[in-house]
Amino acid sequence: MATVSDTMRQLYVELRLLENTIQLLRTRLGLVQTSILDMRKADQTLEALEKMKSGGLALVPIGANSYLRVKIAGVNKAIIGVGGDVYIEKDLEDTIKYVGDALSDLEKSQLSINQQLASATSRYQEGSENLLKLSRAGESAVRKAKKKR
Repeated sequence: MATVSDTMRQLYVELRLLENTIQLLRTRLGLVQTSILDMRKADQTLEALEKMKSGGLALVPIGANSYLRVKIAGVNKAIIGVGGDVYIEKDLEDTIKYVGDALSDLEKSQLSINQQLASATSRYQEGSENLLKLSRAGESAVRKAKKKR
């Protein structure tokens, strides 16, 4: 039979594991949110380029809040990274679809992570409350034992 002390130790370990899980989920959520912002920016840029004609002017960021004014040579092809430093050339239409699909997948991941985070947080709160109740019950039992002496 498990004692109150054993149960409290087990709850404490579970809470530490949940804390780690919550921190991991928050980190993953931050990475996914950053990727979503990046994909939205790419999507907006592609949509704007699709409306441009060759010879149009654009500002290209070069870092340190600096830009170059460039003439658009062609807007019918784009080069996209597919992972592992591998890049492929696609039609602009296909690139827009690719970015849209990737954005949709990221948003689904964000929703899933948010659900997992809510569940882990709820379990953590419940475990904390249970640990507090056990702790108070243990303190009460100790006081009663001292009074009987």
